[in-house]
Amino acid sequence: MKIKSFLNKNKSMITWVLILFAFRWSFADHYRVPTESMYPTIKPGDHLFTNKMAYDFKLPFTDVVLVHNDGPKRGEVIVFLYPKDTSINFVKRVVGLPGETVRIVDHQIYINGTALDESYLTPEARASLTTEYDGEVVVPKDMYFVMGDNRGNSLDSRYWGFVPRSLIKGRALEVLYNVGLQGWIPVVDIKRFLLPLKG
Repeated sequence: MKIKSFLNKNKSMITWVLILFAFRWSFADHYRVPTESMYPTIKPGDHLFTNKMAYDFKLPFTDVVLVHNDGPKRGEVIVFLYPKDTSINFVKRVVGLPGETVRIVDHQIYINGTALDESYLTPEARASLTTEYDGEVVVPKDMYFVMGDNRGNSLDSRYWGFVPRSLIKGRALEVLYNVGLQGWIPVVDIKRFLLPLKG
């Protein structure tokens, strides 16, 4: 009886909570970035606004896809579940699309034999491509080759493989805000407020 009474007295609050969770599950959400793998485009402490309907619309509270939209495009920043441990969210930039040949030689990326012009990168990010990785792969169907903008300090497709589309949670559109710590004191970086992501 106590439970029934509580539900009756709090119908409006419970309805709004359910709507909020459904919205976050199916439409949009925000994610905090803890590492420097996307630096300087994304900095540690950035909270990203992510469009979860950019590629697929899922039934709320499930992973059932109701509508398949176009897949990620090259240069877009995506949030996905790390294929090696799906309890962890990763944020990387899409470099290779399904069916494409991705080749990295002497710090230059080639897509189907053509040098990739990464105009979405800042000069600082472009200069960070100092990795010793050289290789060539063909991206399988429904898979994506992703890299962090901080090329010399990013655990990405060069080392663990491709991202299945089924693990992609959405497209990161902008930095909502950045909160860091100086000792125990929270510090907000005003310059990071509502900062659009290139790509």
